[in-house]
Amino acid sequence: MIPTPSTQSTHTIKLMVEGDELEEAWVVYEQSFEEIKLEHPCRQSLTRVEFEAFMADCEVVKLLFYEEGQIVAGSLFTTNLAKIPWISAPFYDAQYPKYIGERMYAQSFFVKPSRRAAGYLEKIAVAIRDYMREHSLKVAFCDFGGRNEIAFRLILKAIGAEALKTIGTQTYSGIVIN
Repeated sequence: MIPTPSTQSTHTIKLMVEGDELEEAWVVYEQSFEEIKLEHPCRQSLTRVEFEAFMADCEVVKLLFYEEGQIVAGSLFTTNLAKIPWISAPFYDAQYPKYIGERMYAQSFFVKPSRRAAGYLEKIAVAIRDYMREHSLKVAFCDFGGRNEIAFRLILKAIGAEALKTIGTQTYSGIVIN
């Protein structure tokens, strides 16, 4: 049976998360990225220290979903692209100058593994779309790769959006010395 969101499912936007809620959010965040650690050559998630810094940073928006008072999903995003350590904000300025001041970067979408089939990815996308409309944002950048391409397509469908062209790709290679 496919799990469905609880009728008690709620979400909230926060600018700061701390204490027990920070601990709970970290557990869900870390669990949601656990299985992809062996699928990608570079890190796809924040370290604990980075996560705590993001959760304390008022320029990073925290979208959290709850079932029966427990965090089950969320997203971290910001309009300050310089906050994302693995992207080049000057690249986005140069390639997409018309969106300066109207853009955001979604650092992550995370869902508790036991709730992945419950429709939270789409619920996150709709909540982000609504946030963007309320704050006059026109474009959201994010990095999806591999099997996450399916997730990206689900998000586009859920919010009735279209994708920009692929922004970039990166190839990892190795050298063996004989």
